[in-house]
Amino acid sequence: TASIVGENPSVASEIFFALMLTDLREHGGQSAGDLVASLATHSPLSPSNELNIKKNITRVYELWSIIKIQSTIYPEESLRAKLYQIEQRFLQDGFLPIEDALKSSADGEYYSISVIDFVQQFAPTLKYIEDYRDAFLQRMLTKSIQRQHEALHFLGFIISLALGALIFLLSVLGSIRIKIFQPLLKVQKELMELAEEIPHTQGHGVLNVNEVRNIWGTIEKLRG
Repeated sequence: TASIVGENPSVASEIFFALMLTDLREHGGQSAGDLVASLATHSPLSPSNELNIKKNITRVYELWSIIKIQSTIYPEESLRAKLYQIEQRFLQDGFLPIEDALKSSADGEYYSISVIDFVQQFAPTLKYIEDYRDAFLQRMLTKSIQRQHEALHFLGFIISLALGALIFLLSVLGSIRIKIFQPLLKVQKELMELAEEIPHTQGHGVLNVNEVRNIWGTIEKLRG
């Protein structure tokens, strides 16, 4: 988990949220597990089991209060519906027989539910936590892929801009070479020919730059 968060800090809060859901299921399951033996033997809870059950229940409600707040960041209706199922099925239907068993054990009364009925009633409620967690992880994966695609598109856009700027720069340099440097080289050659009194036989063609055209005109006057 630490390596995943380190490599993807943007999903840190989502990873921790998924871990809280896993802890919620674990503590809920432990609460039920500590009760099963006493239900099976119709005996009161041992002090240690009773303490463990109460600690786990307390932890479940602590986690749930945090999960409820954190879940508001993820407003998808499908997630909200699954979260409601956890509250109704797990925290209410699932925990009700556990709380009744705690009271019966403390009062020295016979348990109102058999171990088979308890397991059949409680075990399916854990599935609602798993369903929400799996849907949340799928959402996280989808969002992560979407962010990667957006980053790749943005990178492609930047590369396109850079290539466009490079092409423009090369075209400007090419234009400068054709319109400025080549005529200037011809001017240099003409001046050297003029200085050495070499007969001029090659025309200069059509010039596109006024300054260079004036230079050509001056050379023609000097030759004349």
